[in-house]
Amino acid sequence: MNTKWTLYLVSHARAFKVGERGITHDHDRTLTERGIKQAELVGSILGTRSKRPKLVLSSPNTRSIETAKIIMKKLELHGIPLISRELLSFAEPAALWYSLVPHMSKQPLLLVGHRPLLTAFTAWLLGGSSGYRIAFDYATIARFNIIGATESHPQATLSWLLPNYLFEGSEDD
Repeated sequence: MNTKWTLYLVSHARAFKVGERGITHDHDRTLTERGIKQAELVGSILGTRSKRPKLVLSSPNTRSIETAKIIMKKLELHGIPLISRELLSFAEPAALWYSLVPHMSKQPLLLVGHRPLLTAFTAWLLGGSSGYRIAFDYATIARFNIIGATESHPQATLSWLLPNYLFEGSEDD
């Protein structure tokens, strides 16, 4: 099938580190005030797109879920994000892809996850190796156009990448 569709990737917004605010586990890290503002900005930016996300999937980590919920509120999407273990840092790009196939009818999809996986998934989508490096800093947004969405390895084009410093106004990360 030669279906074309749109996929957005967003790295979670800035979160507290383990040891701050009584946080003892990486999974439980919550967004900082700056992270909340980053997520709101991402939601506002995505809300201006003609192809706005219709379905949001998130890593089960707290910082990703919080980022996803804030974006969904800005997009006026009701409910909660779908939780996907395939969006955890250590997941495999191909496994993430296969987990998306059942949701293709609800596209554009928005995935909220973590930098190591988003970098690897981007390289995989573009046909490269894990040696490809794409800068997925906190709250970075990427948009892909995908052809052959039901195939085991789709053809994808990176339409644009928007690092947070372009909409936040600082490059201190």
